[in-house]
Amino acid sequence: MLNLQRNHSDNADSGDGVMKILVVEDDGNTRTALVAYLQRLGYWVQSAATGKDAIALGTNFRPDLVISDWILEGPCDGIWVAERLLASATRSKVIFITGMPLANLYKRCEHIEVEACFSKPVDLKALGLLINTIQAPARSQP
Repeated sequence: MLNLQRNHSDNADSGDGVMKILVVEDDGNTRTALVAYLQRLGYWVQSAATGKDAIALGTNFRPDLVISDWILEGPCDGIWVAERLLASATRSKVIFITGMPLANLYKRCEHIEVEACFSKPVDLKALGLLINTIQAPARSQP
């Protein structure tokens, strides 16, 4: 289930300096809360419920930041999503969220660069503060 949401004008790659965030979360309530919070902070947010939807969406959306649940319903987990998006040169930063022990997640994702890992329920204020420190990469102009 893809969820295309945006708080700004519909210009596809606006270059307006607004950070683009892809939220990947299979739990609908958590996904909705994250998207609403991030939009309130002024970010351009799109979301997906599955890993495969996240890859399809992320390839075109080219997010600056991916916030993904580690364990997703279906065959693809959040680490798989991050690996694919990073390999496709999206220049995305990655934050994982999980209901599982953080030590297990850190072991599983040590081969990729991760900004942070958060336990559920996510401390939205701490997440917002971290995102605020992440600079969106400069976008190339056509």
